[in-house]
Amino acid sequence: MITQSILFIPDISGFTKFVNETEIEHGQRITVALIEEIISSNYLKFTVSEIEGDAILFYSEDKYIKEKDLVELSLHIFKKFHQKRIELNKATSCDCGACKSIKNLTLKFIVHSGEISFIKISGIHKLYGRDVILIHKLLKNNINENQYILFTKARDIDISELSSELSEPKIFIQDVEDIGMVEGIYFTFHNYDESLPHSHSHAHKH
Repeated sequence: MITQSILFIPDISGFTKFVNETEIEHGQRITVALIEEIISSNYLKFTVSEIEGDAILFYSEDKYIKEKDLVELSLHIFKKFHQKRIELNKATSCDCGACKSIKNLTLKFIVHSGEISFIKISGIHKLYGRDVILIHKLLKNNINENQYILFTKARDIDISELSSELSEPKIFIQDVEDIGMVEGIYFTFHNYDESLPHSHSHAHKH
């Protein structure tokens, strides 16, 4: 069955370098803690489809979620991720590469709405379809930033209440291999500061 869905991927920037240059045991512990923080911060109750190393593929069949709510969710996850990163950094006196490199990790987000279906392989249900392929291809894009939220097919998004935490919207256009031209907009996150207020209070009511 084909359904209209919202696909949402938070992706850890700097993760490949982190894995390649750090001790595996401590790197695993840090990775698990950060990914669990991302999942537990998902107050809009997206379903986890897959955990893909440095990225989590979420989806929701509630296609009426507002784009502004997705921006606020991303900001919430972004802040919780960095609070956890700072907590892990402060909790260790270890001088290994993994523990010293926590400070270099941050997050980017890709949001795309489209059609999905499910296939079953060896008893495992997986998302399937062109739009699933597209959002994965967009993880490698031409945005020269490492912390942002990218929307495809985006309309005007009112971020006036969030203007101190996000850049003005920027145009995204990319010719994606085997897909064609993809357009959208993206916002970059300002550098995380521990003095930033915690996430919007209404977030916890969902």
